[in-house]
Amino acid sequence: MASTFFVEQRIGETWTELTGQFMNFCIQRKGVTRGGCHEGDANPSELDGRTYASVAIPDQSRDLADYIWEWAEFEERRILPNQQFAEQAEGGKASPATS
Repeated sequence: MASTFFVEQRIGETWTELTGQFMNFCIQRKGVTRGGCHEGDANPSELDGRTYASVAIPDQSRDLADYIWEWAEFEERRILPNQQFAEQAEGGKASPATS
């Protein structure tokens, strides 16, 4: 199992760049030596005019699920847990990203 988060993706930024920055934060600031995340969905989504990348963190890397919130705040990125994103998407606010 994995915990999935939708993280605001900057214009022109790839999923690999986004998760690479997150992992660098975990290594440099938190001393993480192993673990990682994988793509929850290859296609970014839009919600309220922002593009989000889906990031899945395996349960065995649970500390990363805690750190992703701190990293998002540090990077000034919006982050939504999977359930919250799904609820907002059901309201007709989410769509596949066009860029």
